[in-house]
Amino acid sequence: MAAPTPPSSSPLFRTPESAASKAAQPLPRPSLPLSPSSPGDDFDPAKPQSVSISKLVGIFKEIRQGLWKHPSPGWAKYRVSVEAYLELLQRIANDRDDSFVGWFNDKARYDYNSAKEELILRIAPTPLHDCFCAFVVKRIEDKLAALTAQHPVELGPALVGVRPCSTARVRFDASDTDTDTDELNPDADPFTSPSPASSPTSSPDQKSPDNQFQHNLAHWPSIVFKVAYSQKAEDLPKVADDYICLTGGNISAVVGLKVDYTPPREKAQARGIKALKPPSKQGHVIMWRLQEFTETSNGEEIPYKEVTAVTEEIFRTATGRCIPGTLSLPLTDFLPPVVLDVYPQARALTETTTVDITHAELCAELADAEARDRVRARGNGLKADADPLIRKRKPEEVDGREKRKNVRVERADKPYRGRA
Repeated sequence: MAAPTPPSSSPLFRTPESAASKAAQPLPRPSLPLSPSSPGDDFDPAKPQSVSISKLVGIFKEIRQGLWKHPSPGWAKYRVSVEAYLELLQRIANDRDDSFVGWFNDKARYDYNSAKEELILRIAPTPLHDCFCAFVVKRIEDKLAALTAQHPVELGPALVGVRPCSTARVRFDASDTDTDTDELNPDADPFTSPSPASSPTSSPDQKSPDNQFQHNLAHWPSIVFKVAYSQKAEDLPKVADDYICLTGGNISAVVGLKVDYTPPREKAQARGIKALKPPSKQGHVIMWRLQEFTETSNGEEIPYKEVTAVTEEIFRTATGRCIPGTLSLPLTDFLPPVVLDVYPQARALTETTTVDITHAELCAELADAEARDRVRARGNGLKADADPLIRKRKPEEVDGREKRKNVRVERADKPYRGRA
């Protein structure tokens, strides 16, 4: 069965600068930053910095080795043209260090916007944020499995194709990443004028979510999850706007999980340090969707859609108390209309069903993630004694064994034996 073609971006989608400010108010910053670096007075973390391609390659290698530090906590923006970005990818692909190339292709976390010519390098989440997001996604996955068991005929065939895809990069079509100005008609209204017909082509634009759900027939994920760092919470509305609008609404929702975080530490008194104020334990959940509005132009009401924060709730207080509530996700966030066209028997039930996650469940998953984070940080978890027979191979031994392994693989290959 051929996968359905995703619909093109709707001309009703609107992404004015005011959308980010209307989506959510900036969340308060913690008193203690996660990064110990101290930027200079003239450093503006919101302004992209100019950097050479060689320097960027070096930065990626430092990120891989855990040596990279940047004065902007959370992520860093660099001014990189499309030509320079493509050259960067080519230079990394041709790097002599195959392990670095593999790491870049599989694990490097960065976003690129060709319209703004911005490359954004994102620091990986802390173990707490990673675990919390993974636990929430696993709970959602279990609820989808329960729905499949309850409705095997109506929902089973459709839901079997829905899976979490972790941090897999989301690439945008070139037709969706154009700027708001029509170069052939600069006087046209970018929000009401239809876009010229064109087939989607490959685009360098991409983003790396913290998790996502995607149906195996869909071109894009239908819902994305983002970990909201305390320092960068005010950037989430713009990130959500990009995910939803640059996929023409195929990504129907972006869920942000924001947790106030202070790294675990030993008791202050034991370290001879004056006792500090207890860290905040506050947790937020924020969800963005397209909302329809109308504006009046020349006496005529014109409809348009903007990405808006439809949910913004505190599920745990600063003192750690759970606040009753529920995060409801329509099942259409996992089985979008384009997929339901293939599974019409699932449409009626899908459109009336929600996947509900209570605040108590969010608090339980966050408490579990925090407990694991404390064990990791303090090093007091259970572990077996090191096996005295373990010997780390020397670099030259690794190269020699890999070469011998490749020879064995080639000789085991049938075409190779045929040539012999």
